Formats: sequence, structure tokens, C-alpha cells
Amino acid sequence: MGDELEAIFAQIESRRGLDFRDYQRDAVLRAVDARAAARGVPTRTAYAAALAASPDELSALVAAIDIPVTRFFRAPPVFEALEHQVLPDLMRACAPSPVRALCIAVATGEEAWSLAMIAAAVAGRLRLAPPSVLATDVDPASLAAGVRAEYPAAALADVPAAFRPRFFGSAADSRVAIAPELRERVRFAQHDIVGAALMPRGAVVASFHLVLMRNLLIYFDRRLQEKALDRATAVLEPGGALVLSRVESVPPALRDRLVPYPGLPAGLRIYRRQP
Repeated sequence: MGDELEAIFAQIESRRGLDFRDYQRDAVLRAVDARAAARGVPTRTAYAAALAASPDELSALVAAIDIPVTRFFRAPPVFEALEHQVLPDLMRACAPSPVRALCIAVATGEEAWSLAMIAAAVAGRLRLAPPSVLATDVDPASLAAGVRAEYPAAALADVPAAFRPRFFGSAADSRVAIAPELRERVRFAQHDIVGAALMPRGAVVASFHLVLMRNLLIYFDRRLQEKALDRATAVLEPGGALVLSRVESVPPALRDRLVPYPGLPAGLRIYRRQP
């Protein structure tokens, strides 16, 4: 089993630049077995061979391993690092002006709202202006859900208990709604980071101190990965921070501009923009 799985990991890494080796093995094996069954392949060894012959199957497997389920405070250690180190650093450096943050590929908005919550908490502690957040996605229906800002009550499971009464109110049908305090600080806009325009139509600014682009690069080949990262870096202020997902990393071509954020574990995939 180890050799079969390592062969699959090696293919994903060599062809997509992603390293899934620190994912839970049982979850990866379930995804592999599900894709093998869908392709009618009888063994994992045979599936590894089929994977080598099919770029489309590689994309399907990556999506199956890292299902893009958006939720509040996904990957809590990342948000803890943002709250206790990155945002305080940025907010002090920008004061008295507010920090500008960009969340790319936000789907239905939970990540943008999560960032707005911790930003409001940090701003309160430091007595500084709260950051503004621009949240983008290519899908208008997802963006509409983010703007509506109403979610099932069960979605609060990963929200810190202290944040729930402050940032949520009741809505119809056992749902919860984002509080007005946050709604005025987050703006949603349709945009494709690898499309024709660097920024959404009507964007007021084209530079940010913090950019989150998590779990997007896994769907791109290396060319588009580099393009997306180059775009994200282009709108990031020197000294600003870029956040990726734990399996995504900066390619060699951009390592002179993006370095691991000082004082944080490399596995968090938080980078600082060089001057």
C-alpha cells in the first residue's frame, strides 16, 4: 500500500506541484478508491497507471482529496496566526490607515467573514481602525450567498464561542445572519484571478496588505498556478502577507518576492512580500 500511495503522491507533486503527504492516509485512500471505482479500475496499482495517462483524472483525484468545502475558520492554526501575529504586525505598520485585505475564491463567503471577525477583534484590542475586506469569486451564485450572509446554525461549530454573540444574529428557518458590524466592512465582487483583468471592475484600490488565496491553486496546472500567484503578488504591498493552503507553496520563480513569514511555522504557508 505504501508504494502505491507514494507513486500517486509523486505524480501529483511532479505534475501539479502539490504535496499531499501530510494529509490523513485514510482520507487519501478513500479518495483513491472512490476514483478507482468510478473509472472501473480494479486495484490501486492499476489506478496509479491510469492516473499517469490522464490529466483529467489527476484533476479529479486532487479535487476528491481536497474537497473544497468552505466553512468558518477552516484550518484554525492559520487564523490563530493571523489573529495573534500577522494582523497585529500589519495593523501597527499601517496605522493610522486601515489594513486592506483581499480574499480570493471565497465561494459562499465564510472565509471572508472569518477574516473580518478576527480583524475586528484585533482592531478592538489595538484601538486601531478595522481592516476592510474585498472578497472575490468567479461564481455569481456563490457570491450572492456571501452577500446574503445567512448560514445554517450548524455552520457556527468552528466559530470561537466569544465571537458568536457579537458577530451573528438570528435569521429565519433556524439560520444565523452576519451582524451589521461586519457587513459594512466586507465587499463582494465577481473576479477571475487568472482572467483578463487584474482586479474586479469598479475596484477602488489595487493594492492590499493581506491576501488570502487558499485551496485555489490545487485546481490549476503549473502555468496557471504561477499566473495566479504572480497576480496575487502584484497586488500585495511590500511587507504584506500572502496566505495559501497547506498543500500549496510558492514556486522557485517567485521566491525572491515571497518568503516564509518570520516567526511562523512554514507549514502554515503564510508568506511575506519582499520590498
